Amino acid sequence: MTEKQLKLSPATIKALASAITGNLPDIGVYRSGPMLVEFFNWLGWNDSYGSGFPTRYYYVLEKLEEISRGSTPATFIDMFKQLLDPRDYIDNEDKLDRMVEYLNKYLKYDGYEIRKFGECYDIRKVEVSSAPAQSFLEIIDKLSFSRVDDDFSKALREAEDDPSGALTSASATLESLAKAILDELGKPYPKDQSIYPLIKAVAKELNLAVEQHAEGEIRRLLGSLMGVTAGIGAIRTGYGDAHGKGMKQVKLKPMHARLAVNAASTVGLFLLETYLQGKGSS
Repeated sequence: MTEKQLKLSPATIKALASAITGNLPDIGVYRSGPMLVEFFNWLGWNDSYGSGFPTRYYYVLEKLEEISRGSTPATFIDMFKQLLDPRDYIDNEDKLDRMVEYLNKYLKYDGYEIRKFGECYDIRKVEVSSAPAQSFLEIIDKLSFSRVDDDFSKALREAEDDPSGALTSASATLESLAKAILDELGKPYPKDQSIYPLIKAVAKELNLAVEQHAEGEIRRLLGSLMGVTAGIGAIRTGYGDAHGKGMKQVKLKPMHARLAVNAASTVGLFLLETYLQGKGSS
């Protein structure tokens, strides 16, 4: 990542402090007081370990807050590179994987994500490109729809670098959402569990099916909703990364992926808000 400084929330900084000290079971590696001093001295400090040394956690927290204030030459970029150096986990790669997963749960609220590139890790900014996408993320997090969250977060981060993958994830987002809502309602999945039949089944349960409304304007709007869903499924089939490609396959651009991802979030948000309204009134 080329950005010189990251803006991290207090909650993320506290999570980082726990990760660096190694206080979390099965996550990262444990660092004693002298090891923590060495860790930060590599980043430009000139500390020593001895009498009067604070607790390990508060020592690390103080250093991270100094980075956050910009009162040291070190940046969070430098710190993450140090923390995620694979050479420190040669015999404990699973602990590194779990630490990345743990930190990403916090970083996503700051708009960042740790990703693996080759054998090393980097941290990147994740762009939420529309208000519906942001609202959609917030609601699925509150509802603990973890599978939907995983699919949509993947769609967002892949839009720029892997448009085909983003299309597949955008479609999977709506498929996972439909199944989550049907599960919550205690209703069975349709026989065909691809995107259009799933969304159609949910729409019927939420009284959003076109045939359930007589008003022309509402029918057209709901018809458009289903049309967008069908379009996402069609473009995913033709251009997503879930199927083999021929020699003449057209390469998608990020703008096409963003269109599909934003469309999926708009459809998903409407379904969720309708579901929650019905749940609240029942």
